Amino acid sequence: MILSIRRYLTTSYISFAIIDNKFYVYVNIYKNNKLIRQSFKNFTAKEKAIRYIEDVVKNTYFYYLGMFFTSVGQGALPDIEAKTLEKFHINKNNVSLVNLKSFYLYANNQELNKCITTFEDVEIDVDFVFSPFAILFFQIRHLDLFNSQKNVFYILRHENYITFLIVKNKKLLFSSFFYISGAEVSISGLDSTDNDYIRSEIEDIVEQKEEDEEDLFKESDIVFDDIESIEDMDNLENLSLDSIDDGEEEENLETFSGDMDLFDYVKSALNDYYSNELYESDFIEEMVIFTNDKISKSVIKMIEDELLMQPHIFDVDIYEQMNNMMRDSL
Repeated sequence: MILSIRRYLTTSYISFAIIDNKFYVYVNIYKNNKLIRQSFKNFTAKEKAIRYIEDVVKNTYFYYLGMFFTSVGQGALPDIEAKTLEKFHINKNNVSLVNLKSFYLYANNQELNKCITTFEDVEIDVDFVFSPFAILFFQIRHLDLFNSQKNVFYILRHENYITFLIVKNKKLLFSSFFYISGAEVSISGLDSTDNDYIRSEIEDIVEQKEEDEEDLFKESDIVFDDIESIEDMDNLENLSLDSIDDGEEEENLETFSGDMDLFDYVKSALNDYYSNELYESDFIEEMVIFTNDKISKSVIKMIEDELLMQPHIFDVDIYEQMNNMMRDSL
């Protein structure tokens, strides 16, 4: 009887992320399988974010909370055979593994536990932890691109997090995860060290966004574009590049700097992929970028001229995708 009436009671899906000491909360509230409320807010104080989430939980009958996993102690593996784990210096006892059928995700247990216990003081459960690799895989699967016979370079950019996957015919050939903040960049990937990830430093400046003042239960006026399904990778050349800066306004220097960072890490990843004997490198035929921000035409031109690829670009809102993934998994 409980299951039969649950659909008629309000259920909130809460996506939460901590990025550069800011706290982002995206909420969808459903009743009878219909979206009745939507809200997005960010905070500069953790306490305010927690109180906000508590208010959501108190005002709905059921809730599911998912967190964006930002630790560099994570990565993707083509398989979990002993020789593969040894090859990439992964200690199986120190990580949790998730099978995505086509490849595996791993996360450092200590970092994962830290994420799960974020709300333990207020007795709110974290139901889902979303790796950016999983979110990128969700986008690829949604577009029905994963069966491609081509060697494809997939990229997910959200704020100062950049996730790379190189895949051919469902086989994972390369993965890497970059986090850039201030003068430091942290890197995770298949070439992990004994500590499951490596760290290095380069110069970079990442600006923070201003706080959004939306009220909790105010109807959101944010419109999210659906990504159209396509049959196979051969259709990619027909897709519009909707996320490219149209050039009508002068390029913002901060935006251009962030796009140049993306370009630099793409070049670095490609160089590693082609030159490192750890990888079964093969010529990359396509590049697909999922991003939360516009990409300047100048940087797109650099990718085309220097890397000899025309990137296919899609808008993505990771908070909405986390909500969709929560609902899909239930």
